[in-house]
Amino acid sequence: PEGASYSAWKGDLGQYVSILEDARKSAMENKDFSEVDRIKALLNDAGIEVRMSKAGVELVPGPSFDASKLDAI
Repeated sequence: PEGASYSAWKGDLGQYVSILEDARKSAMENKDFSEVDRIKALLNDAGIEVRMSKAGVELVPGPSFDASKLDAI
């Protein structure tokens, strides 16, 4: 549902972690991070904090989480 809080959402952020990890791996190989930046911006717009480190990708939904914006990814 549009504007639903993360706790009311029935989806799984794991698929977005995978999308971002794949884009990051590709970006490191070809030195073009535009796709990573695009995905991060869309996730941020949906109210999700993106934490990236050598250990991997972590997505943290915030109070402004909006599942309807995830469709753009």
